[in-house]
Amino acid sequence: MPLTLLWYVPVRAALRARGVADVELADYAATLPVVFATWRAVRTVARGETGLDVWSRYVASLPDGTVAQAEGAADVAALALWWAGIFPERVTRRAAGAGMLRAYVAFAAHALALAARILGASGPISPFWARAADQAEALHAALAEARRDYLGRDVHSSESRLERFLARLN
Repeated sequence: MPLTLLWYVPVRAALRARGVADVELADYAATLPVVFATWRAVRTVARGETGLDVWSRYVASLPDGTVAQAEGAADVAALALWWAGIFPERVTRRAAGAGMLRAYVAFAAHALALAARILGASGPISPFWARAADQAEALHAALAEARRDYLGRDVHSSESRLERFLARLN
């Protein structure tokens, strides 16, 4: 079974519980834990940096108003949602607590809105980025809820890791 499907059901259920019935947004949110599990850019936060400065500089370094900048903005938005939803303890431990989680979600919403604005009517995916920007809070909440369902509350404890390992053996 593809790993994305394991995340899809709880993410979709959490979004529907929040009144978001957009299947494309559920697909998008369910792919984040899988895509970023191996992406090198996740190491920024893992090393203890907040990530927001690095990601902002990355988007600003791309040519203004280009598709490359829109794609870069969408990528860093997804990364911010991933960190805030899947590993909130890393974000809050390294920075200013729950305020930093809100900053990550706000950053994601602004980056998604930038992607939608740059692409405008010319890109078929522009309306999707606009919807994702509008629902950034719900996407974050759905990821956080799915994370608790899939990984448990205390992801990094030895007991939690042992329980997940034993569950996979059965």
